[in-house]
Amino acid sequence: MTTEHFHKDSLRADGFKRRCAACCNAMARRAYAQAPEKFAERVRARRRERTAHFESIGRYEAA
Repeated sequence: MTTEHFHKDSLRADGFKRRCAACCNAMARRAYAQAPEKFAERVRARRRERTAHFESIGRYEAA
């Protein structure tokens, strides 16, 4: 197994995900196509969390 065909997964003993990268990407595309707003909200929430974290430690300056 290599990172060329499998995504890394530090929680697994061998260090790789069970499914190949192409399969994981195809599944993500299908899920996004079914509910794009759900995914967009998840991205927005993660961005808010990261911004708040970096502001709290003084490593973020708004443009």
